[in-house]
Amino acid sequence: MDSQEISSPESIIESTPEDAKEIKAIDRISVILGLGSAVKELVENALDAQATLIEVKLKDHGLESVEVSDNGVGVEKDNFKGLTAKYHTSKIRDFRDLEQVATFGFRGEALSSLCALSDMVIITRHKSAGCGTRIEFDYRGDIKGELPCARQVGTTVQLKNLFGSLPVRKAEFRRNAKKEFTKMCTILQSYCLSATGVRILCTNTTPKGTKTTIFHTEGGRDVLENIRNVFGAKQVTDLVRIKPALERDDQFTQETFLELDLEEVRTEDLEKLNVMQFSINGWISSCSHGAGRSSRDRQFIYINSRPCEMKKILQTINDVYHKYNIHQNPFVYLDIRMENSRVDVNVTPDKRQLFIANENILLLAIKISLMRTFNECASNYRIERPEKSIKLPEKPSKEVDSFPSSQEKFSQKLSQWKATGKTDEKWSGQKMKRKVEDEITARRNKMQKIQAILESPERSLLRNTEKTPQFPSECSEKKIPEERKFPERKSPELLLDVPEKPLITPRQLPGSSKQPQAQKEPEVKLPEILDDDVIDVDSVVNSYSSRAKIRQMVQKLRVSVAEIREKSQQEAKAKQEAAGKLPSMKRLRFKAKLNPGINDAAEEELSREIDKTSFARMKVIGQFNLSFIIARLDSDLFIIDQHATDEKYNFEQLQATEKIQSQPLVIPQSLELSAVKELQLMDNMEVFQRNGFHFSVDPEAPMTRRIKLVQKPQSRNWDFGLEDIEELLFMLQDAPAGITCRPSRVRAMFASRACRKSVMFGMALKRSDMRRLLDHMGEIKHPWHCPH
Repeated sequence: MDSQEISSPESIIESTPEDAKEIKAIDRISVILGLGSAVKELVENALDAQATLIEVKLKDHGLESVEVSDNGVGVEKDNFKGLTAKYHTSKIRDFRDLEQVATFGFRGEALSSLCALSDMVIITRHKSAGCGTRIEFDYRGDIKGELPCARQVGTTVQLKNLFGSLPVRKAEFRRNAKKEFTKMCTILQSYCLSATGVRILCTNTTPKGTKTTIFHTEGGRDVLENIRNVFGAKQVTDLVRIKPALERDDQFTQETFLELDLEEVRTEDLEKLNVMQFSINGWISSCSHGAGRSSRDRQFIYINSRPCEMKKILQTINDVYHKYNIHQNPFVYLDIRMENSRVDVNVTPDKRQLFIANENILLLAIKISLMRTFNECASNYRIERPEKSIKLPEKPSKEVDSFPSSQEKFSQKLSQWKATGKTDEKWSGQKMKRKVEDEITARRNKMQKIQAILESPERSLLRNTEKTPQFPSECSEKKIPEERKFPERKSPELLLDVPEKPLITPRQLPGSSKQPQAQKEPEVKLPEILDDDVIDVDSVVNSYSSRAKIRQMVQKLRVSVAEIREKSQQEAKAKQEAAGKLPSMKRLRFKAKLNPGINDAAEEELSREIDKTSFARMKVIGQFNLSFIIARLDSDLFIIDQHATDEKYNFEQLQATEKIQSQPLVIPQSLELSAVKELQLMDNMEVFQRNGFHFSVDPEAPMTRRIKLVQKPQSRNWDFGLEDIEELLFMLQDAPAGITCRPSRVRAMFASRACRKSVMFGMALKRSDMRRLLDHMGEIKHPWHCPH
């Protein structure tokens, strides 16, 4: 590198001037990331000001203006100048105060950043002032002007042209305004649930002047009432209170974890768990079927009443819930209390990512709390009351004797059979004769099989086992060492004398003396049939074989190394001559060697890279086994599944173009969605209609009851409902604009349809059909996997 370049002033690292406007601007704009961040900071300021009423008013989803008003303590005149100054705050005085911070805001960055990103106006009145003051700020946070105005005690912050100073972010905000608005409502909901005793109202005014109430809370005295205000009464009915990990005066012991079927915990972790004293409170969906949700859109975590995003905690909650209800996800409101010194909230600009000391112990405590909660839920069952009662007869039956059960009856007969070989059970004469004849035939067939085995060649081989076989002269006999021999004893002759007596001794089948006179056929008792004369041939053969003498034969081979070398050289020479006679023949050969040092070269030679345009360049060779298309691309052959290829093309066509038929409902179904979901559904009405859902909207109805389902998709055996609507709403939160979303069950239905209408295995194809299938592979979005 040139020495002059090193000494150039442009390459020297220097400190920037303290009054550099660009540096300050970069610092300020990094705090507010979107519409949700802006509203969050203003609502937190209102809560820190002890407000009991907070109103959030947006125009055109925040594109035109954002306004947050409260009835808090207001701002004194002496603090006007430092209100929007960088790093000016009244919450902390020393760095050590961060360990005990109890307010939402403490850095003095939010209002300064909002000044740099928008046109800000603050209207405030302190209780010591006679009237309110309207203060206008420039982008640096300096006061442009002050005017007296009418205002009750409290503060109002107005933001106009949000992100107007950053053209790129402004364009992005305009393009995704509705999505940003939905995220803002989700963040605001977390404060609506936790702020007990505080009324929060959120409205949006369209460019045409239509004002819509997004949601509002009534200042409930507890969290459960706030949940009812935001999500409706139906959500509350499915919730259960989370049990604490420790009951009063309890301690965690190793036995506690064994009872709950948890992993073994180290002693040092156990001691930390007893010391930390986590306080776990909240509500969660019952683990019974139908109480959960199809998505994870209602899961709220708080650390010391501060809303936060803790992925590990959410993952632990969902994992435990799925052990009891694998098909659904829970609604969660979890507030974890701990010492402020054990949590670091100063991690990210929005303060939603937190660091917790001994986080693994906290996760274990949450797991224990949930398992105790769900174990109690799983042991409770609803017992339906019978609608009808059966009246028992007043008089007892004549037959009052207790009859033995079938098991007792069988045991009695078995004992009698073992003792006498007979039972008291009587059979009719004709039935008994057939039974005896079947038994005799079965026994005779069994004895014939035994006799055939005894006269087989294997029996003769066993008799001649003592004879030593003769081997060629080049083989020598090698005896087994003494310690490997079996104990020597004379093997008995395997001769079985089968008695020729009949299997069943002929006897007169006596009739029963107790037979009534009305019975025409005489009854007989089941004769005694014994298995004493039946011989287990397999056990005899195995016993005899184990006592036979075993000899091992070893054959010596004469090997000449010189002859082997000569033959190897002759074969190599013949191969070279054959290769020389065919110089024009090109042989595909794997050039990389099996050497660990050149594995990368071997893998590169074997790898092939194709894209969707490659299918159009493939040449059809033919069809294999009426199931696969053989195609060639350059020097490579490809085997293509004809059914999967056609199925994937048909599936994507159905996804993009098919409009599902709808079934009108006789009585419209009330959905009871949250206000945010209602607004999201109204903004994406076309997407739902393409999926077969049709709704009626009543703007004058109260929140959570403004939308009713009037038509739902139905196709043969497929039926859809509220769970599919909630899943589609969850998918639309992060879906790019213009993308057609389909619920998972609709997708499964399309996959089934595509499978049935596609080319099947065993179907012969013309060359033109094979060409068409290959061309389709290059036209679809994802040709690499089957929709199933």
